[in-house]
Amino acid sequence: MELKQAIKENTLALRQLITLLQSQHSAPAHNLESMIDFNMQKKQSVIENQVNISANIDIDSLDLKQIVALAVLFKGDFEQISQQHMEKIIAAIQGDNIEQLPQINALYMTLANLEPVTLLPNMAVHNLCIEVLANWTNLNGIAERCEYALSLIESKKITANQPKKTDPQILFSQAEQLILQLAKNGLRNEAVGILNQFNAKKLGQVSVENLPEVISIAKTLLNNQ
Repeated sequence: MELKQAIKENTLALRQLITLLQSQHSAPAHNLESMIDFNMQKKQSVIENQVNISANIDIDSLDLKQIVALAVLFKGDFEQISQQHMEKIIAAIQGDNIEQLPQINALYMTLANLEPVTLLPNMAVHNLCIEVLANWTNLNGIAERCEYALSLIESKKITANQPKKTDPQILFSQAEQLILQLAKNGLRNEAVGILNQFNAKKLGQVSVENLPEVISIAKTLLNNQ
């Protein structure tokens, strides 16, 4: 609003100057008026572009690979998709994020040929990605991932509801309890091995985004005892 007001005030001042010049000189001032109108249009365009850049992006405008990248990169931790989110998504797809690109490609290949996925709204596809990622280490290869994704769709557990944010403290507490349970059950080496997978010597050194995977691995070990 401040920029628009400044443009308006500057324009009024310039038009007053034109009137003064017209009263002092016989030469027409329509060229100056045209220049003012042109500059106003350019400044208005800048304002509109700034609004577009800062506007949130509808998930329904994303294609499948972008949805997959959104899930891999942010794991549901967003309320609205911003321009910053999209910049990271595009960079990852283009190969700038080498670490996560293989997982993006693998999950994309899993879902791309599943016809039921094409019938889901985009938010439901995103939530499906989140569920598959949560069990990634337990699914060996594209066949198992496809089977698991189809089972989730058929069970109608996948909805288009916005994913709820999980409190990091709750995740940490759950992971901590499972690690302690492994140690108590004589699986101390396995517990240490889980931490080693994330280059950590203690649970506090594991990043929040990796805690769901710690929880998943620990549960699997406990269930297989």
